[in-house]
Amino acid sequence: MDIYVKSRGVSFDYYWQKVEQAKLKKQEPNLPEGILKLIDSEYLSLVLFRSEKKLILLITSLDTQSRTDSRMRKIRNSIVWIGDDNHETEAILRSLVVYYCKNVDNLVLQIDRAVASTKDGFSVDYSELPSLEIDKQLSNKLPDLSLKIGNLENLRDKLAEELQKSQIPADKEGFLIVLSEVNSKKSFQSAQVWRGLSKQIESDDWENIQADSNFFRKPSKQNKGGNSRSMATTMTEEKKASLNILTLILSLCLIVSVIGNIWQWNQLNENKNKQNTLTSKLEELTSKINTENEKLKELKKDVEFYRTKKENLEGYFQNIKENLNKAQEDLNKTKEIFNEVDNYQLSNSNFPS
Repeated sequence: MDIYVKSRGVSFDYYWQKVEQAKLKKQEPNLPEGILKLIDSEYLSLVLFRSEKKLILLITSLDTQSRTDSRMRKIRNSIVWIGDDNHETEAILRSLVVYYCKNVDNLVLQIDRAVASTKDGFSVDYSELPSLEIDKQLSNKLPDLSLKIGNLENLRDKLAEELQKSQIPADKEGFLIVLSEVNSKKSFQSAQVWRGLSKQIESDDWENIQADSNFFRKPSKQNKGGNSRSMATTMTEEKKASLNILTLILSLCLIVSVIGNIWQWNQLNENKNKQNTLTSKLEELTSKINTENEKLKELKKDVEFYRTKKENLEGYFQNIKENLNKAQEDLNKTKEIFNEVDNYQLSNSNFPS
């Protein structure tokens, strides 16, 4: 099982390191492109993914208690486990998902204790990382193959119970489990997630989503064996050799044609999935932009309101000023009248009686 941790130091930007018991090596994990396109790695997310005979468990944006960078921004950790697609790896990663569902806060603290900032970046204490032991309560019943999604807070415990009882689908490629804060129902549908939980989905119970025709990756063993037996029973004596050769040629042509059609079909589905994923991302971005536009409109309304208030106050103070000026003029006129009266009385007092 390969383990990689992504973090940063005080002055060093984020980077990946491969973690082994005795050493660290600066190395990026080989992650399928689709994983990081579906989730927003800036938010706490968990993804269990199957690709090229590998099982991958990725957890992103794990908080730290006291680590900050040179700008006093909180540092976050990410971790990924990658192992061969076998029963042991499936049981270990399933146990980790159960632990995450039941004790996510403890898992965050445990990884925080294992990672420390250094002058050259960051270090990882292998012994402090979550144990790769199989949960003793794990059983191996056959899984429910239907695709289901729901609310993260309401169904986290139910998912843990299901994973303790049942295996993960063995024939499902791509996204197996996604736990997210921001994904929409449509993004889970496009990615064909077996079990998807998000805070953005409002539901009290599981919701089924439609599975595409290429949901499973492997043909059944019965069909393979049946074809072999059919070919074996058609073998006859040498006198039918020419007929067998012709049949073989026609069969090869048919196989090539079928493979070509399957390849084209898979390419079309892959392009469709990519288009749906991009459409979902665009819709989420559009939603965020609309939200910000609504906030901007409210801000403009507030600005207009206070500008109107300002204009009203300015008009009010202008009227007061004009009234004061008029009152001053009236006062001056009154003073002039009193002065004239005083002068008149004074002039009359100078005549002899």
